[in-house]
Amino acid sequence: MEDIIHRLAKNVRKERLKQRLTQADLAEKADLHNNYIGLIERAQCNISISTLEKLSKAFGLGSEELIK
Repeated sequence: MEDIIHRLAKNVRKERLKQRLTQADLAEKADLHNNYIGLIERAQCNISISTLEKLSKAFGLGSEELIK
């Protein structure tokens, strides 16, 4: 079974590409560092709930959409 960190990583990358955003574009929209976006997409870090909120707002989605 895929763990939540890998599921989130996959969903963030998939949504970013769907919206035709670069990692830098997403980082700017979410007020995060673009290197951090790369870490998230490679499942190399645990993110906080506030970071999940920033990402979901940047995408125009609910938080649950990124972790389902």
